[in-house]
Amino acid sequence: MKEKFHNMPLWVINLITVVSGLITIITPIVTLIVSIQASIPIAWYITLTIVVLVGFIIILFLRVRKYRSIAINRMESASGTYQKLMNDALKQFFSIMHSHKKNTLNVSELTNTYIAKLSIILDNLCEVLNSFTQRKISACIKLITYNEAEEIINIDNASLVTFCRSNNSDTDRQNYENHNKVILLKDNTDFREIVSNGNDKDYFYQGDLEAYDKLLQKTGKHYDNTHKDWYNYYAGTIVVPIRIEFKLLYHQNKDDEYHILGFVCVDSKSKDAFTEQYEKYNVDVVKAYADLIYILLGQYRHYLKKLTANPATKP
Repeated sequence: MKEKFHNMPLWVINLITVVSGLITIITPIVTLIVSIQASIPIAWYITLTIVVLVGFIIILFLRVRKYRSIAINRMESASGTYQKLMNDALKQFFSIMHSHKKNTLNVSELTNTYIAKLSIILDNLCEVLNSFTQRKISACIKLITYNEAEEIINIDNASLVTFCRSNNSDTDRQNYENHNKVILLKDNTDFREIVSNGNDKDYFYQGDLEAYDKLLQKTGKHYDNTHKDWYNYYAGTIVVPIRIEFKLLYHQNKDDEYHILGFVCVDSKSKDAFTEQYEKYNVDVVKAYADLIYILLGQYRHYLKKLTANPATKP
């Protein structure tokens, strides 16, 4: 019985609650009118009222239990997947260090390992957001090019490449990226707004991109996206930079500027996934993953430079 209750859809609980609430309000009024007209003893009226109220309280209790069950399940899912994420990332970090010390690491192995591991991390992120939003979520990591000497992004010519995707992403999206021209940062509203000076947000968050595009059109602008058929794959998106302050890097001392490796991009086909009400919480979750991804990508770039600078040391 308990298992059947927990598996009961939430909409059924809500419907029962609404109906029982209406019955609770209407029944005493109708009963009182009927009892007066038919000279029914007032005791019957009182008894029926008590029965209806008790029934309503029971339904309300069941609804609270259902919401509590949902909340617990979400917490268990989020905490479990996040713990696994941190453990896997820790193992990945030191495994790469160990392989390099043993001189068993090469460029191909390094890149493929990181693509696989970061895809798993994106899967983990999707699981957490699935739990929060109750909608299907996909994610990817896009890397950018910049002036290697200064490590500053040049918006006019910086390009993007998809490094990896969550395993639930539509394969058509990857095929499109593999067979099309270079994707320029400046041609995509999401990334352009994040790196542009004067933007009041360090992320891009829109639950309904079509509505956002119509809003921009009122000011003579448009939502720009290199993929012309983007609306076939997602309706809303969250984009956060994979970055760290320059002043925290041992070789840099630039206040209020960031070293950006790329972006974590999260999207959903549902317009209800990324609501304005939960913007801060959803963005904070994605930012937490972006911080971890920066550490791993930083390690990847470090060993990639070592291997390419000393090709003779590769096995």
